[in-house]
Amino acid sequence: MKEKRVATTAERLREAMQVAAMKKADLARASGINPANICRYLSGEYEPKQAALEKLAAALGVSEMWLWGYDAPMTDAEGESAAASPAPAARKGSFMQGHTKYTKQYFVAPDTDWSFMNCDAIDAPPIWCSVDLRDGNQALITPMSLEEKLEFFRLLVEVGFKEIEIGFPAASETEYEFCRALIEGNLIPDDVTIQVLTQSREHIIKKTFEALSGAKHAVVHLYNSTSVAQREQVFRKSKEEIVEIARFGANLCLEYAARTPGHFTFEYSPESFTGTEPEYAAEICNAVLDIWNPTAENKVIINLPVTVSHSMPHVYAAQVAYMCKHLHNRENVIVSLHPHNDRGCAVADSEMGLLAGADRIEGTLFGNGERTGNVDIITLALNMYSQGVDPGLDFSDLPRISAVYEKVTGMHIYERQPYSGALVFAAFSGSHQDAIAKGMKYRDEKDAHSWNVPYLPIDPTDVG
Repeated sequence: MKEKRVATTAERLREAMQVAAMKKADLARASGINPANICRYLSGEYEPKQAALEKLAAALGVSEMWLWGYDAPMTDAEGESAAASPAPAARKGSFMQGHTKYTKQYFVAPDTDWSFMNCDAIDAPPIWCSVDLRDGNQALITPMSLEEKLEFFRLLVEVGFKEIEIGFPAASETEYEFCRALIEGNLIPDDVTIQVLTQSREHIIKKTFEALSGAKHAVVHLYNSTSVAQREQVFRKSKEEIVEIARFGANLCLEYAARTPGHFTFEYSPESFTGTEPEYAAEICNAVLDIWNPTAENKVIINLPVTVSHSMPHVYAAQVAYMCKHLHNRENVIVSLHPHNDRGCAVADSEMGLLAGADRIEGTLFGNGERTGNVDIITLALNMYSQGVDPGLDFSDLPRISAVYEKVTGMHIYERQPYSGALVFAAFSGSHQDAIAKGMKYRDEKDAHSWNVPYLPIDPTDVG
């Protein structure tokens, strides 16, 4: 004896079509049923007869009894239960039915010059800026202490970073004290520039310049968020009002820089750039550039962050290319990228963005950072290194760098992390081991200069 029906055939039919990602026309073709009858079934105008029900169930991959609207087990002739819910075969589409609430959150750049797609490799390193001590540190469960930040700063200097974002001085006393300790202790080499972050608020900008007083070289990194989501949901302000926030901060930076001892360079980020209309991003960046008026001797950095990754790398690169084309005073502007790794594309975003015209990369060692992290500068740099480009950073002792990193951050480096993971040069497959051994023997026999050993993109001894 069967259970009572708990749903109509029309309800179950609509549910099955959604799961299978099928439209009415698709179902008509798959089942051989007239489209007009499909519409009648879906509206509940009348129910399909047995033959039609069998065709619909087969097309959708569901149980006939489930499609009839039964939810409880059926009792067959032998009295054994059979599941009345959709069989696994019903999942022709997706098990995850929430995909319909998502849509593209990025904006394709208009009039894109795709010529950068003709480039097949990066032939020179960018300007590197480590943000480990700010973006990386703020993403730690337990932020680094003053002593740990000092140890990490020394490591970054040894690696060869000439620009290091050290923190958000107005955010906490530790951040402020760290900045002052570096300056007052004369711990910053003459060829190294520190960078700090500030929002477009006067009390924060004031505190930031107090922290930087006496700095030989410092980048003041001003930002405000510009995306549609942030404008509408967080700030609830118009485009014009968001531009005014940026102008307000830019003018204050000029005022405080003029009365603060030290040498300052300015950087501006339209935060959440990837969710911002490219034309509007150019408008707000140009509003800031017109205030700062960059020159050949005093350039300005415009940073285009992948605050949240929304698109494929070539789409982001096209946005970068658009900005490079439309920024005022482009010859005196350093275009910087700050890719996050939400879609696993931070390295690709960086590489494509550099091909599209960017000059500078902000990232972290091993990709630490908010959510899924920042671009891993080690991976990005060694990708260049593996193709004969000197990255300008010294990663010849990755075991030591890894040890210091894990010590001061409390983070663990994944064993399969490109280049730096403990297992990336290990071969467990017998055929891989054999090929590597033969490749190394071949190098010895031929006294080969160029590296081309099977399964090893670089010589492991190069990185310690």
